[in-house]
Amino acid sequence: MREREAVLVRYAYRDGAWVLASSPADLGGRRAYVGEVVEMRIPYTTLKAEPGDTLRLAVVLEKGGKVLDTAPNANPLSLALPQRLTGREVLVLKDPEGDEHGPGTYTYPKNQAFAPFKGLFDLLEMRVLDSGATWTFVFTFKEMTNPWGAPAGFSHQLLNVYLDFKEGGRTDPFAKGAKVAFDPEHPWDLFLKAAGWPQYGQRVGFPEGTDTADGIVVGSNPADKQVIVQLEKRYFNPAPGQRVCLYVLVGSQDGYGPDHFRPVGKEAGPWNLGGAENEDAPLVVDYLWPEKGVQEAMLSRYGGGKYAVLKPYCVTWP
Repeated sequence: MREREAVLVRYAYRDGAWVLASSPADLGGRRAYVGEVVEMRIPYTTLKAEPGDTLRLAVVLEKGGKVLDTAPNANPLSLALPQRLTGREVLVLKDPEGDEHGPGTYTYPKNQAFAPFKGLFDLLEMRVLDSGATWTFVFTFKEMTNPWGAPAGFSHQLLNVYLDFKEGGRTDPFAKGAKVAFDPEHPWDLFLKAAGWPQYGQRVGFPEGTDTADGIVVGSNPADKQVIVQLEKRYFNPAPGQRVCLYVLVGSQDGYGPDHFRPVGKEAGPWNLGGAENEDAPLVVDYLWPEKGVQEAMLSRYGGGKYAVLKPYCVTWP
């Protein structure tokens, strides 16, 4: 293998021209390693990319000006750059490992897209950082893959977060999908939705039924298996010592499912989860609760036309 080969970078210019990138600031960072496998190292500064940006990448093999092959064959690969986490940590909530089974009975779909068939919906931890004008919510999972090339860097996880921090609110979900109800003593005041596709997975919802993509950014750090949600404080800014209650639901993202939740049947199929007793079964695969067994007890109380009623996990805001 020949190491430290130079990498030439050109930018697309007007009228189909290409301009050589010649900034001395990152010349030392551009290197190629050539053998049976070709590896290239290109700094973010060369690409003019920032943490949290999405890049689209295609590889084209040419010889004598003729294109021999491209990869991927269809659309360019979508690559989400890890977001930079900044801020003071104000809250950490752990969730038991290995409880990605809803009421205790759910099993994975059978299609190979769900490999390794464990960990993809297993929420391990939620952290909240005070990042100045925003709160940064960091959700860590056991596994994270992106087989469908979601722009935000993760394909499978669907997060619904409901916050109760003031009087009033609702006890049913923002949209019909999760098949759960909420504790009447803790109606929710704010709804956050996070999925790998920004067009529906980057939303803030309100009890009156409106929602917006303004003031929320959803990204990921695939290396650390984290979904990252940044929320402007104009929506949620509790005072120190204030009581805040949280419902944190994890579902399997399905672009065609009810509110993008993947259905659960009695038996798992290629594209549905298994383990439901009847049609009232919740579509929640994991639910944030630090003590073992509480999630299963809550989610298993469904049937006869009634949905499982979730209790929130309440904390004193630091």
